[in-house]
Amino acid sequence: MDVSDFPLRGVYPRNEVYARVKGWASFEPWLSRIEGLEEDAIWRVAGEIPPAWYGGSWDELEALVERLIARKAIVRELILAFRGSPRRPFPEWGNEA
Repeated sequence: MDVSDFPLRGVYPRNEVYARVKGWASFEPWLSRIEGLEEDAIWRVAGEIPPAWYGGSWDELEALVERLIARKAIVRELILAFRGSPRRPFPEWGNEA
């Protein structure tokens, strides 16, 4: 796992926003959309970004796109790692109605 993929990196600092998460269904439909996003679609969108936005450095944009593609495969793993963190962000997990 890359240092930028640590479970607590990039999460909202107040657990209240996660209080109603009860399980995987709480992340839908976005989780399935991220996991199912085709690489070609990501590259197409990247190709439409104006060069001025990334300083004209295609190599850097390409590296970013490759990281995004790799990371979409580990989103569930990151959610599980966050769930198991000492913060206990999802107190209702498993209490699905």
